[in-house]
Amino acid sequence: MSKAEQTASAPGKLFLIGEYAVLEGYPATLIPAPQRARVSLTPSRGDGEVVSRTTTETRKPLATALLTEPLLAAVVSVLECSAALEKRRLVMDTREFFRDGSKLGLGSSAALTAALVRLLGNTRDPAVLVDTAIRSHRRFQDGKGSGADIALSVFGQPVCFSRTSDQMNDGATTETVSLPTDFHILAIWTGQSASTTDYLTRMQQWRAQHPETYEQQIDHLGSLATRFRGLLLDTESRDAANTGVSAALLATIAEYNQALKSFSAISGTDFYNQVHVALQKKVESARCTYKPSGAGGGDFGLAFSEDLQVLNQLADQLKREGCYLVPLTRDVPDKSS
Repeated sequence: MSKAEQTASAPGKLFLIGEYAVLEGYPATLIPAPQRARVSLTPSRGDGEVVSRTTTETRKPLATALLTEPLLAAVVSVLECSAALEKRRLVMDTREFFRDGSKLGLGSSAALTAALVRLLGNTRDPAVLVDTAIRSHRRFQDGKGSGADIALSVFGQPVCFSRTSDQMNDGATTETVSLPTDFHILAIWTGQSASTTDYLTRMQQWRAQHPETYEQQIDHLGSLATRFRGLLLDTESRDAANTGVSAALLATIAEYNQALKSFSAISGTDFYNQVHVALQKKVESARCTYKPSGAGGGDFGLAFSEDLQVLNQLADQLKREGCYLVPLTRDVPDKSS
């Protein structure tokens, strides 16, 4: 890398727990995926240029990109940094978030937002980065989303995230957490891409018609997500021997999975669709715990176990069946410059 080149990157996300409930102020726990959005900025001999790499590569003059790349436009608007891109070549690379032309659903837009804010902002303060990235991403998504995926992408390690306001990042908190060493996770691609915003829109439409039932369902999910956070943050219990923390976490995951399935059926949104039902049966037949990650409808499912050998046996079986698996680590460090 030349001295004139600036780079940054940010990881994708996987929800462990807290989907839907996080939109109403309850905590969500997320972990980083190994896939990263990567951005770079180098001097250009001519006018500003923006290169976007996804399943294809496009090159546009800066002025055109700011009109046709809404995520970039949102970040530049919030940071008021258009001058910094003049006579510069900006590369935005999210190729790792695609497989065989399909989007994997690992939060590529959130990761790209976090990477751009890290590259173009004038701070390394995580709290400021989260605030700026959430404001940018919500402008890009017309106010939709909790900001949990943004917080994960900025911190680059497992986090518990919650918010108490719909106004940008007001009242949002991010806590970094560690998972027990015997709490093992396998991410399984369902083979079907899903649109988070579509499912959130359907849910909000149903909520408007059934506010009391919606609140009951969310409160149940929220109580489980809160319990999960409490178990993780209880350092004394987690570090003590033979306390059964991982077993309690797995039990909470199993309850949340069942609550999601009920929520999907009651709301009629079908985010816990047959793709996830089939994967759940396969995972549970291998004596592991299952739940979807994210808004559902496809994307990824997660298998959990205290027994790494059991989880590896499931992975071997799924590989033989042609499934795409994402290897997970407990901490994906930020390698940005």
